[in-house]
Amino acid sequence: MIIKPLTVAVLRKSTVIDQRYLCDALANTPIKPSDIVIIPYFKVGLAFIVINLIPSSNEYANVASRTFIVTWDTKFDITY
Repeated sequence: MIIKPLTVAVLRKSTVIDQRYLCDALANTPIKPSDIVIIPYFKVGLAFIVINLIPSSNEYANVASRTFIVTWDTKFDITY
């Protein structure tokens, strides 16, 4: 999953968000491209937009609508 922060002033490239933390925060959440997701981070919510999804076959909730379910195996790539 490729996501891009909408709060660039708060989140810089030097900020490291662990893959496991993203999976935990979004576990079992249905997501599709161009959705905005909020990740709790030190008492603030960081907003990300979903740029692209490359799910494995068991992560689709609905193939027709490209809805995707975040699992513990989901890999995130944060683009700036």
